[in-house]
Amino acid sequence: MKKPLGIYVHIPFCIRKCLYCDFLSFSAEETVKERYIKALLEEIEAAPVKFSFEPSEYEVKTIYIGGGTPSCVNEVYINKILCKLNETFFYKKQVSPEKTEDLNITQNRNKAENYKTAPNRDKTETFTKTDACKRADKCINADNKEHEVITEQKEAGEPDSGRNLRKQMIRERNQGIEITIEVNPNTAEYEKFLSYKNAGINRISIGLQSADDEELKMLGRLHTWEEFLSCYEAAERAGFSNINVDIMTALPGQKEETLRDTLCKLTQLSPSHISAYSLILEEGTPFFEMYGKDAGGRFKKTVETADGLNNRKKAVLPSEEEERALYYLVRDELKRHGYNRYEISNFAREGYESRHNTSYWKRVPYLGLGLGASGLINEVRYKNTTDMNTYLANSESRSFFEEEICLSLTDRMEETMFLGLRMSEGVSKAAFSDCYGKSMDEVYGRVLDKLEKEELILNTAERAALTDKGIDYGNYVFSRFVGSAV
Repeated sequence: MKKPLGIYVHIPFCIRKCLYCDFLSFSAEETVKERYIKALLEEIEAAPVKFSFEPSEYEVKTIYIGGGTPSCVNEVYINKILCKLNETFFYKKQVSPEKTEDLNITQNRNKAENYKTAPNRDKTETFTKTDACKRADKCINADNKEHEVITEQKEAGEPDSGRNLRKQMIRERNQGIEITIEVNPNTAEYEKFLSYKNAGINRISIGLQSADDEELKMLGRLHTWEEFLSCYEAAERAGFSNINVDIMTALPGQKEETLRDTLCKLTQLSPSHISAYSLILEEGTPFFEMYGKDAGGRFKKTVETADGLNNRKKAVLPSEEEERALYYLVRDELKRHGYNRYEISNFAREGYESRHNTSYWKRVPYLGLGLGASGLINEVRYKNTTDMNTYLANSESRSFFEEEICLSLTDRMEETMFLGLRMSEGVSKAAFSDCYGKSMDEVYGRVLDKLEKEELILNTAERAALTDKGIDYGNYVFSRFVGSAV
């Protein structure tokens, strides 16, 4: 039986770094992007040899193209990446990367003209889909059919036959490969989304962060709410119904009213998935310089910020209690609108949970490809170099790893607990026993008993899972499993 595999591809380029961002990202000239994509394609092709495995041993379940801002690079590069992944992990040499410049433009011409005039093309190529791309298309088609079914159910209620059909649609979609790309507003338009769809991408993740233009400006974002809306609608017109939207909470000066307004506007759009992350002040970012720790080691509570030409105002970081209240607001509002919290920061409509991110929390093996990318393969965690020159010269070699850690049995059990507990379903005791040959109670019984008495976890015969209180003190709970295996 083939083992499941996820693939993460890092595109480090962006137009301009946001003030809070500590991800490996930067702006670059087109020549640098071209060289990077060439090195990335070499890394993809060399991956089976570099990691000593046969592609036939694995079945790729998810692909995630993140950054940076992947949508700020030409879609031709994205097509070449997916074709190279196709050749390497599915069926060799069936798609030529040189023939991906205008993927199925002719097929989508009529659809494009319904919304806007499509630009003239000097050359139109026909994209011959491999079996892998056809599997992705099957997933997309099931996704679109399900969207139509759910729309009808909203209008007329949902009988048992409707629920059964919806579950069947979910099963069909989840049999295919989930392929996600991250997008920022102002970097993707309708035809770019069409190209993504033709390349096999079936999930879009858009970075909104806030529907309040003043908050967006304060974060250093390059878009407005209206520009996000145009991007979102373009993705929908191109046929995407599996769309995630990222928002942020605990922002400097953020009020409950502005967050509620963001949630109201977003739930009216009804994306299939919403990620809500609390701001973290990371060293090396402008935000850390503004709000970082003072001489006494405490985070600054206020900071002077520019407001217009000459005026200045105080922006205030929320207290822990205020931050928690904002999180509760997100949780309760999204639940009221039909979103299930399946992980601490992630909410989805039924069947639209991120399969790629879920694989991280379940320790499914994954390849990290690209500058600074991390991976888990053969129980080895590794991180690629973050130096561009080193990467460009050695992308196909293991010699450029910054980190390479062989995980012990104890390491793996600890990860199973502190990663798995992020999910609402928690960690299955049967699965733990099957994986490690020891029961969870045998290994972590004392820790589980203590956390249960503190009302931080639910500890049943079947599984361990965080309580609502446990989510509030998640880092404390996770830390209890490190170094405590019996």
